[in-house]
Amino acid sequence: LSPFPLKTKDLPRANNTNKDRKAWTMEEMKLIYQTVTPQIKNKPELKDLMALGMIYGARIEEFCQLTVGHIKHEENLRCIFIDKSKTDAYHKFGQRYLPIVDCLKPIIDKLVEDKQPEDYLITTDSSPNQSRSALIGGSFLRHVEGLGYNRPKILNYGGEEQTTNDFHSFRKTVNTNLTLLQLTTNQRNSICGWGTAFKSKSMADTAYLENKVAYPLVERKKHLEKWARQFTFSF
Repeated sequence: LSPFPLKTKDLPRANNTNKDRKAWTMEEMKLIYQTVTPQIKNKPELKDLMALGMIYGARIEEFCQLTVGHIKHEENLRCIFIDKSKTDAYHKFGQRYLPIVDCLKPIIDKLVEDKQPEDYLITTDSSPNQSRSALIGGSFLRHVEGLGYNRPKILNYGGEEQTTNDFHSFRKTVNTNLTLLQLTTNQRNSICGWGTAFKSKSMADTAYLENKVAYPLVERKKHLEKWARQFTFSF
């Protein structure tokens, strides 16, 4: 199977957005991961964040809110537990366990070393004016801009749509390549954290439990390992 993504839409996608993210190709991911720029020198945690994004396709906000305590054992597998996600109507069902693939074990071990359960997994700068995810996301944009990728423009609501690459593009990359690996929509939703907005917490909890039974973590790990083997470079 080819590691290069198809030209498909990232689903779901709000109709009022003016960004259409492009999926990264394997060669592009190799370039942005392996090239040392001033941003990588100043924020070495950026490489760890990229590795997680390339495998799991989670949102940058989801990675940055993770603590050491979010590394858990579930169904006899070591997992990253994402317990918070966006709360708008498109992303309420984002809570999920992501089994840690073999190639990321050294990175996870390094991230938890000498830390307390309440410490952030990704240690990076904070600011009263910007969130940790916004600050490191800005560093990522400057990193890829230095490699020749255009920074996304700020467009007015309802204006011209732009096609761009940013950290969120890893979501499209993962979703597209999991499609190539013949994962179903529900399976891809379970990994990427997409789903339906529910009217009540009990409805969401019921759907979450049903999904755990229908798509056990051992199957998720098998699929994620299959995706990790597509990479032409090492983390």
